[in-house]
Amino acid sequence: MRLKNKVLEGLNEDDQTFLVGKGMRQEDIIELPVRGSSDFGDLQNGGFEPVVNDGNFRALLRMRISCGDTNLKEHVENTPLNPKYFSPEIRNNIIKICGNTIEADLVKKINDAKCFAVLVDSTTDISVTEQVSSCVRYVTQGDRSFSLQEDFLEFFSIKTATGRNLGNHILDALSSLGVNCSNLCGQGYDGASSMSGCFNGVQAVINETNPAALYVHCSSHSLNLALMHA
Repeated sequence: MRLKNKVLEGLNEDDQTFLVGKGMRQEDIIELPVRGSSDFGDLQNGGFEPVVNDGNFRALLRMRISCGDTNLKEHVENTPLNPKYFSPEIRNNIIKICGNTIEADLVKKINDAKCFAVLVDSTTDISVTEQVSSCVRYVTQGDRSFSLQEDFLEFFSIKTATGRNLGNHILDALSSLGVNCSNLCGQGYDGASSMSGCFNGVQAVINETNPAALYVHCSSHSLNLALMHA
């Protein structure tokens, strides 16, 4: 609810009036997911607003049509049902294709950099599954300068959060994406023993196959600990 209120606060009255007048209802504006509670059937609904929330995607299509997009209007009105490409399955496929394209571009940048560092942190969800977030840091070269890049790579989950299991999973995840792990030259984690342990911690496991991957205690975690105990 706080998030919804924050989104509403970011829209002035004129913006809300414009969007609603162009076919997007207020509940569509504040509901962030693309999917709705009923996202199928006639998009234009005979010119009337749907009774139920059918999601941002369909609301945005209606807004585009009402704003004068004649190509989209013709597609909606004259194309048979199957090739309209509005179904949830098609949308998920499009999102997946976009994600794969972005991922492939990122992996190419990492491999072209010839060296990179991996940053990993995790949290346990309500099902006692460890949800792991991995990021990478690498250097890109411009015409006359170098710049440090930090990008999110992927989420993955594990059932057993031991250092050895997590370390092997990180290497497997990098390899499965096509990242050249021989270029791994740095690691950044928190100071938990499962991550920083010199025998069975993640950093030790990764050092077994990548001895050049220097472990550094994450500075953000260090700062957080310092502030907590200040």
